[in-house]
Amino acid sequence: MSRHSVSGVIEFLSQAEVSTNHVDFQDIDYEDVLKEFSNSKSNDAYTHSFDLRNAYDREIMEFTNYT
Repeated sequence: MSRHSVSGVIEFLSQAEVSTNHVDFQDIDYEDVLKEFSNSKSNDAYTHSFDLRNAYDREIMEFTNYT
């Protein structure tokens, strides 16, 4: 299993942090934007301060679609 087996975007959103050397963020043209957006004091990670929750967690929401 590779060191970065989870999508960088999923890791960033679900854990509020992703390493700047994550394979999904290599050779990107918008690094300056991510650094500006990030609230990390370190250059080793991009972070966010949003209180996001998994919509598929049954403890939060019993269902995601009702017809």
